[in-house]
Amino acid sequence: MKEELRRLTDFCEKERKIYCYGAGLYGKVVGIFLDDNNIKWNGFVVSSKSEEGTLLGRNVISLAEVQSEDAAFLVSVNEKYHGEIEKILSENGFDSSFCVTDGLYQEIFENLSYKKEYRVNKNINVLLYHRIIDLELDTWKLAVSPDHFDEQMKYLKKHYKILRFEDDWTETDEKSVVITFDDGYFDNYRYALPILEKYGIHATFFVSSGHIDDVKEFWWDELERMFFCNSSLPDHIYYEGLKLPLDTDELKREACYFIHPYIKKLKPEERNVEIKRLKEILNDNSAPRQTHRTMSSDELKKLAASELVTIGAHTVTHTALSRESYDEQLYEIKKSKEAIENIVDKRVNVFSYPFGGRQDYNSDTIRVLTSLSFTKSASGFWGVSDGCTDVMQIPRNGKRDMDLNDFVRSLNYTWYMCDVSGPFLSDSSLEDEITSDIYGQRIPVLRNNIFTNRQNINWDDVEKYLVRYVNTCSQVIETNDVIHIGNEFPDEYSGSNYTRALKGTRAKAKANAAQAISRMIRFATNKKYKENYKAKHSSDAAKGWYYYDTRFAVPVYKDKIKTGKYNFFLARLVVNHATNDKLYLYDIIDIKKEASNPLKTQ
Repeated sequence: MKEELRRLTDFCEKERKIYCYGAGLYGKVVGIFLDDNNIKWNGFVVSSKSEEGTLLGRNVISLAEVQSEDAAFLVSVNEKYHGEIEKILSENGFDSSFCVTDGLYQEIFENLSYKKEYRVNKNINVLLYHRIIDLELDTWKLAVSPDHFDEQMKYLKKHYKILRFEDDWTETDEKSVVITFDDGYFDNYRYALPILEKYGIHATFFVSSGHIDDVKEFWWDELERMFFCNSSLPDHIYYEGLKLPLDTDELKREACYFIHPYIKKLKPEERNVEIKRLKEILNDNSAPRQTHRTMSSDELKKLAASELVTIGAHTVTHTALSRESYDEQLYEIKKSKEAIENIVDKRVNVFSYPFGGRQDYNSDTIRVLTSLSFTKSASGFWGVSDGCTDVMQIPRNGKRDMDLNDFVRSLNYTWYMCDVSGPFLSDSSLEDEITSDIYGQRIPVLRNNIFTNRQNINWDDVEKYLVRYVNTCSQVIETNDVIHIGNEFPDEYSGSNYTRALKGTRAKAKANAAQAISRMIRFATNKKYKENYKAKHSSDAAKGWYYYDTRFAVPVYKDKIKTGKYNFFLARLVVNHATNDKLYLYDIIDIKKEASNPLKTQ
């Protein structure tokens, strides 16, 4: 790889007018690499374009606008298009080009240092933290160590303007950062506040009121505790008709990940009943941990007394609001607001949605917030903001435990890649297993093979599993299409003629892909349209059908232990465009194993 990198730099040094052919994610990565290495280049070239534009401070022009005969091109697109691009260049009289190969692109991407500052269209990066504490066990990856948090805050104070969440951002014209916390863990007061005060940094804390002054843990922490701190844990359990082995820590984590979505979708009373049932199934003898408690009233009051702190509401029970009726949402939000205001003796007018994904709240939620005079609300999906961002759906970027170098890289990646690549990080801590292929394209990675009998998949179990997605939606990054999942999807996915004809590896792959539906939607590409000609779909597909390409990776096991290898699959999303003008996922078809490993190294 070093030899290929040397050939790239030699090529650039020999040529006088360098253009980067391709203005997508790949082109952007190569352009930043050129700037990192002080290599002079002229700008971006695309085959054709409909309007003027700039990227990384350089013009984006069409090939027809390149006047110089001694122009040279770094072909920076998906490798499958290299031959096509070289043919276009040759037909237009250009014979000097260098194709950035798969491996070279990945090497460049992983080692960008972002030495140059670029102008960004959206300039407000809202960061989301949960916990500041050293934890030996952190299944949900919510904790950042105090030492790392100190380094991060010191860096932000030195390099960025730091805004308050509740401020008016419409006049902000420089890159700025906002610090937020969700849930209300005690370490927010004990460890985060002293560091914020040390550097004079404003932060907003969104607190779930139902756990204040209570030793009871949040339900996801209880779930972790039952599996990891329970001396009577059985070697396996059955949950939703599926056997979950618990012989290793990895299998315990996978059991937590598997059960979490089932509990998340429940209403508070149902959730309490299910947690109690799980305790019985697991013979749980664990006790609440002091390390996982939330703030007391006294701690919350002292936190709110700081001039640097704003307190916001986060419901009573940390429920997924989209699962609740209007009146139930009103109760959750209003009671949370009132309880916190009574403790801190200040008005609470900002809010964050529990879990934070687009599927975790709805129009009723925003109506409730507006009726209660909330002025801003934070989501949990990836993105950056500006003065025009919807103040009731502000994106935030979750931060986990990382050293300063990785933290800075993550900030720069958000600033400079978000416009092209969209929200690469997920709404939920449960959907964080995403890998990138050698082209930089994102691939959802399944945590576990929960449907293991490829000779005879029980599709009724698959249908039961898929019910969790009904009445949710996910957004395609490439097109911004919002794809909904209706009541018919579980049955069609598991019972279609296509599905029932699947055998062996492909049947097992489709069954297990049920775990990654929302991720497969988010990273779908190559949207295509087809008119509807079938009378039976005259309503649900009245406006036609759309097809998207997608991919997923299935872990390879040996003797029930993950080998660290994956089988990669291609698939196609079938989406119907209904009379209500919404897009609905109908099925996933054309599943086939990729012929080669798309990762640089396995």
